Amino acid sequence: MTRRMALVVLALVAATGCDKKVSYEHSGTRVMHASSWAPAWTAGGTSADTFLLQPLALAADDEHVYVLDRGGSRVVALRAADGSVAWLAGREGSGPGELKRPQGITRSPRGEVIVSDAGNGRLAVFGTDGRFRRTVALAAPPYFDNLCALADGSVLVRSFGPVKPVFRVDATGVAVGTPPLPWKDLNGASGAVARQGWLVSIPGTDDCLFALRLGRGFTRYSRGGFGPAYPYVEGYDVPATEVRRGPRGEFKGESVSGSVEAARGIGVSESELMVAFWGRSEQQGRVLDYYDLRTGAYLHSEPLPYFEGFAAAGDRAYLLTSIGGYPVIRALRRTAAATAQAEEHASEPRRNRL
Repeated sequence: MTRRMALVVLALVAATGCDKKVSYEHSGTRVMHASSWAPAWTAGGTSADTFLLQPLALAADDEHVYVLDRGGSRVVALRAADGSVAWLAGREGSGPGELKRPQGITRSPRGEVIVSDAGNGRLAVFGTDGRFRRTVALAAPPYFDNLCALADGSVLVRSFGPVKPVFRVDATGVAVGTPPLPWKDLNGASGAVARQGWLVSIPGTDDCLFALRLGRGFTRYSRGGFGPAYPYVEGYDVPATEVRRGPRGEFKGESVSGSVEAARGIGVSESELMVAFWGRSEQQGRVLDYYDLRTGAYLHSEPLPYFEGFAAAGDRAYLLTSIGGYPVIRALRRTAAATAQAEEHASEPRRNRL
């Protein structure tokens, strides 16, 4: 793993302008910097491109970007160098290497690609060469999507059902813990807000980052538990939630009202968290906020285009979007100056770490 960006949110393909301050309804002030990304390649976007049917999520390493194609019940690996198809793995079904309503994808510290095969109540594990390795049946409730793989073979799983917001399963699929979040009011039965959070691994560590999609901020998972909570530069109050139950008290679903999407997505480097802000301001869907992973402090913001999914590795970032209704994967390359700055930041002494 290099000291360059290992998992990052996508910034604007081309942006100009000097640093300036922008006022917001809830935060007061953002410090805007010019974009630190340049175009690399584009894949898809026409009727002739049929390798992507309904892409849902992305993961990446230095060699590939892995696209979870829910429409094809498969993983599509594109080469980081030029966007060409390296391999396809999976098909619809319940057999070995088959997927049913897959929900999330992650790249593990062990060099594996793990898919949350929610329709089959299990995890599907592939090698980075596309070869199927194994399935892990989950003994935990089958309401899950986001994943963060740990070095010991266990996986943090984000739940969206009637269980704790985050639980950890071991390499055999047995739930071995439900680490509480630092927001005490989001750990109980009304934790619908927390169950819409984002999970992502922190490169160069055995830690994970959890960020609320709706509301307040983020926290870091390390050594078996979550640390303190840190606020977004523009956070929002937790919206009201309602849990629906049947005549016997069984879970029937839940709803969130009055919500504001503070984080459309997140990405992490060895030293920075990046949050794709949504909110209600004039910059809705066009701002990328940077935070220091060691202190939780807000750093600055950059322009950001609309996107539906992202991941990156090394000095490449990947955007999932569409053109004329056809799915598109766009790759960006971080500029040399921005890469050098990130490397310098990552090499600083790790004081006051989250």
